[in-house]
Amino acid sequence: MVVNQNAQTDLQRAENERSQVHANLLTMQKQVADAQTRVIQVQGENSQIKAQFKNAIAQREVALASENRYKESNNALRNELENKNSLIESVHRIENSMSAQNMVEKEKLDEEVASYMVAGFGGLLTQLTNNQADYINVPVEGPFKPEAYKY
Repeated sequence: MVVNQNAQTDLQRAENERSQVHANLLTMQKQVADAQTRVIQVQGENSQIKAQFKNAIAQREVALASENRYKESNNALRNELENKNSLIESVHRIENSMSAQNMVEKEKLDEEVASYMVAGFGGLLTQLTNNQADYINVPVEGPFKPEAYKY
């Protein structure tokens, strides 16, 4: 009976070990299934990250193209502004030149009107001599009013 009892104990121990191995196998199978699920999740996340990366690259390219268009537009506007400033400077030079010419013309016209008024009153105008012109500090041919006189 001792042999029978030892065999039964060995059988019981073997059954316990088999149960333990089976439990370990089930745990490992669960871990493998969880790992496979996690791999699938990581692959999905990886695909999302790749798509986001491609989207970021496309957005960067769009931003670079937009920046280049902005730079080109800015350069074109700067050139246009320089041209307009140059044109404005030219207009100012012409205006200043015309203003000086107009002032001389106004002075001449004023003197001509004055000569007609003198003739209308029966007066007689004579030509200034060099001595007279030097004395009053004006040219012989006119205008006969000093620079400070405002027309």
